[in-house]
Amino acid sequence: MGNLKKMLRKWKINRMTGRGIVLIKLNKDKKGLKLLAKVIEIDPGNQMAWTGKGLALSRLRRYGEAIAAYKKALLLDPSDEERKQLDVLLKRAKEQDKG
Repeated sequence: MGNLKKMLRKWKINRMTGRGIVLIKLNKDKKGLKLLAKVIEIDPGNQMAWTGKGLALSRLRRYGEAIAAYKKALLLDPSDEERKQLDVLLKRAKEQDKG
């Protein structure tokens, strides 16, 4: 029974993360950010949630917070391709933060 409970929890977290990312893609950054904050509260090691949080924060021009989110996502051992994308997003947020 414990494995089923773990699987359901993971499914719920993945679903919430996906919904948060979709909201951001639909330009509903504040709603997406709120949902991803809940995901991170439940699963602080969720690299996708941290990345999505960074995207939303960047679009809301909260660059310092976006930089911190991207750095956290980088610490969570992303794949090489995800790391490249995060490096680009981090660089862009830093440039915007200076501007």
